[in-house]
Amino acid sequence: MKAKDLRIGNLYNMSEVGNNDVNKITGRDIYALELDPIDDIYYPIPLTEEWLLKFGFKKLWDISEGFQFELDLDNYWTKIVFQDDLSFGLEDKGGNDSIAFKNDTLGYVHKLQNLYFTLTGKELEYEV
Repeated sequence: MKAKDLRIGNLYNMSEVGNNDVNKITGRDIYALELDPIDDIYYPIPLTEEWLLKFGFKKLWDISEGFQFELDLDNYWTKIVFQDDLSFGLEDKGGNDSIAFKNDTLGYVHKLQNLYFTLTGKELEYEV
């Protein structure tokens, strides 16, 4: 993980395997990563169905497209939509076509947290 990709409050894992030791990034962590970007105690958390549900996404079934996960927003964008392969899109309030992104754009929890903050100005809350 690189300091430039992180914000205070982003979640990270203390081990390379599993999500057993989840922590929040602090200002001190970002400073340490700037000094030693190869620090091997900060591991990104893969974005999974489990994490989408913790963040309040609703799991929907669509026969033609498989599972979708949606999170409603209160601004210009009405929702963030994830497909089975974790590709995602944004839908606007005008009902126009959504903007779609490749599935490798948001592969980690901290990237979703950053996107949400950029779109709403609020932190993405999660249930433990």
